[in-house]
Amino acid sequence: MFEILLIDHTKNRLFLAAEFLQWLDGSSYDVYRKEETGQEKKRFFQLFKNIKIPAPNKTFDLIIDFTDSADFQSANLIYPILESKKSHLKKDNIIPPFSKNQMIYMQPSLETAIDYVDKYLSQHDFENKNILISAGPTAEDIDPVRFLTNRSTGKMGIALARAAFIRGANVQMIVGPVSETLPQMVECIKIRSAAEMADQIKLKFTWCDYFISAAAVADFTPIEVNKNKLKKDKNNLILELKRTADILQTINDLRKPHQKMIGFSVETQNLIDNSRQKMKRKNLDMIVANNPGITGAGFAADTNQVEIITEDKLVSVPLLSKKETAHQILNHIKTLH
Repeated sequence: MFEILLIDHTKNRLFLAAEFLQWLDGSSYDVYRKEETGQEKKRFFQLFKNIKIPAPNKTFDLIIDFTDSADFQSANLIYPILESKKSHLKKDNIIPPFSKNQMIYMQPSLETAIDYVDKYLSQHDFENKNILISAGPTAEDIDPVRFLTNRSTGKMGIALARAAFIRGANVQMIVGPVSETLPQMVECIKIRSAAEMADQIKLKFTWCDYFISAAAVADFTPIEVNKNKLKKDKNNLILELKRTADILQTINDLRKPHQKMIGFSVETQNLIDNSRQKMKRKNLDMIVANNPGITGAGFAADTNQVEIITEDKLVSVPLLSKKETAHQILNHIKTLH
């Protein structure tokens, strides 16, 4: 039985804690609470029948603290650390394997809380592996007001980053302009254009063992970006475009023998054949293909239905949440040799 202690929460975090407890409810966890005297907290804990009061000096597998801490300064990262004044761990010790009575200071994110517990329970089959993930669209400026982009939201790439973190990998993301919340425990480099995406991937590529190209990078960009807003008149606008750099083909020149490259293919017709051709053309070890015309598998959906293609395999993954799809993809990445 896995045992967790929850410590106090300020009023504005009670809702988060309630969601977290609902997620734990009915699971294989025993959940305890630190005894408090506040009437509001007493009423709150009475909502959950599985909450227990710990015996004195009891030890726990994991301690999760929802309180505000004056010693915890970072607004963007979450560190698994002991209380600052007692800690022998430093804040630059990001995400070491959890040990008895280790503590997580939580920012108000239910997904992050769940990811940390999932990480604790996982087999860490990607431990000591470096995974670089590109995600989201790019934006190609026309003038100071207008730009070209696509329907990508970055959800699949973000799901992959979270899943890789849970499974013990060192993860970095290069992400285009998205409105989705980025994983707080993953280093995220924000870019805007296809050229910026290419520059950052080339800069980071030699670091990784696996590169997952989940971004929807623009194929074309305006030849010239107007310094002032284009004014409309009675004539049609002719916009001259040029090809952007082919990132996957470019980094093949930097590739080391141990590095694996995984691409994505979005096709509305001839899904398998077109994706196989892309995999061969870009020298990929694996490609993940999907048709956005399938209900539940389109852009901005929380689910996906994909085909996983390697040189000798074709695996159809049914409609799943993007988190579950990400783990299916990682299962197949793990088999690449």
